[in-house]
Amino acid sequence: MKTRLIASAIILTLASQSSFARGGKRPSFEEIDANADGQISLEEFQALSAQKFTQIDSNQDGYIQLEEMKAAHSGRRDRRI
Repeated sequence: MKTRLIASAIILTLASQSSFARGGKRPSFEEIDANADGQISLEEFQALSAQKFTQIDSNQDGYIQLEEMKAAHSGRRDRRI
């Protein structure tokens, strides 16, 4: 469970740095807080992480290869220029 949470946090960080994984803006707190209770649960956090993972996994094989991570990362750099 701890490993899964750490992996989710890493994915969320990397994906958010790539401007919501090539999808534009970063989600607001309210967008992540799906049930609008004023706090983000582990399930809400994992749902966002899963969505971002899917966006980065461009060939949809259930894994993120180095090339896919580089592509997500390079998209972030392109927007800064």
